[in-house]
Amino acid sequence: MRIFKCANCGTEVIARSNRQKFCDVCARNHCRDYQKRYHEGYAQTEGGHNNIKKALYNQRRKILSKDIKETFTMKQWLKKVDKTEGVCPMCKEFIGKDKMTMDHTYPIQLAEDGRVYTIDDVTPMCGRCNTIKGNRLRSRT
Repeated sequence: MRIFKCANCGTEVIARSNRQKFCDVCARNHCRDYQKRYHEGYAQTEGGHNNIKKALYNQRRKILSKDIKETFTMKQWLKKVDKTEGVCPMCKEFIGKDKMTMDHTYPIQLAEDGRVYTIDDVTPMCGRCNTIKGNRLRSRT
């Protein structure tokens, strides 16, 4: 049994391995920070930048190829985001208004050609929940 001081907060912790540097709380925070820095750095590289651009291009291409239209304005969307007060309606976590993503109640991938989306057909949602939902239908809340 080895007791060590956390490299971040300085609390004394019983080590589970010889390489452990952080307590459990600081280890989670350190891991999140590292992942964030890594992804931000990757986005700046040639390959990462191209992958991000390719994903956006493919999304726009799908929308244009299906001739999908959105009849709501940015003002209406922002009003809907303001109503959430930055809380995701699915996971109930606060993420902030600026990080809300647009979830189409009826997914774009399943939409027929020429579909028209109104403000009632979209929901502000956190990126994680929007990704988990994928292309499944979601009942309106």
